[in-house]
Amino acid sequence: MNGADEQSTGHSPFWPITVVFVALMIGYSIQLWGLFNQRQQIQKTEASLRGLEPQARLVNTTLQKVSQELIELSATSAPAKQIVNDFNIRINQRK
Repeated sequence: MNGADEQSTGHSPFWPITVVFVALMIGYSIQLWGLFNQRQQIQKTEASLRGLEPQARLVNTTLQKVSQELIELSATSAPAKQIVNDFNIRINQRK
């Protein structure tokens, strides 16, 4: 009886379902394209950061040496002691 009613009214669920399916496919395709672009940007950023790692290590090492020397110098020099106090320079003891 349901099939007879469907034929008599002339309505078919094919076109509405097709339209919804195509709309979903377009939406998900746009999201997928955005994710691929995001992935490429992340990979480019990671590559550029890998190049900065040696430079960051060098700067960190240099800063540690300067801080250590400044703390040692602060025992005998008032300006060095003032710098250590102003910038709250401390030596972290590693375990």
